[in-house]
Amino acid sequence: MELFELALRDPGVGGINQQTGAAANPNVLAKLRKDLYVSYKRHDIANYLPEPPPPVVPAHNENVLFYEGESPSINQEDNDVEHVRIHAEFEGSELYKAMTAEAKNAHAEHVQAHLMQAQIKEEVARRQQELAASQQGGPNELPGVAGPEVAG
Repeated sequence: MELFELALRDPGVGGINQQTGAAANPNVLAKLRKDLYVSYKRHDIANYLPEPPPPVVPAHNENVLFYEGESPSINQEDNDVEHVRIHAEFEGSELYKAMTAEAKNAHAEHVQAHLMQAQIKEEVARRQQELAASQQGGPNELPGVAGPEVAG
């Protein structure tokens, strides 16, 4: 248990991403949790823990995967704006031009998924800001709702 707690304090392993609130390295944490259960002779770990999230793949690596005929998924932790920029640059390259039509279509769908995810993240952030602003105004004040009129 001490090793697990030590790993949680290690910023490269157990630190928290301040932008997303997610673990800095969820795959390492999942492995540590599994090892902890196994050390207690709990080999039925799959019954207790969810699968770790897919690893974050840099956009340049994704481009290579598309060239090789694979179709990587987007990840919630991706910097979508940066991924879209890098994917757009790749579309002007000789490697992209040499890709099959199927690979180019998969690449285009991947870029669209990043754009949609970026919009969702922006909307969530906007709503969180609105909620925070409404909570600062007091418990009876809601944004866009007028208070009762006072007869005078």
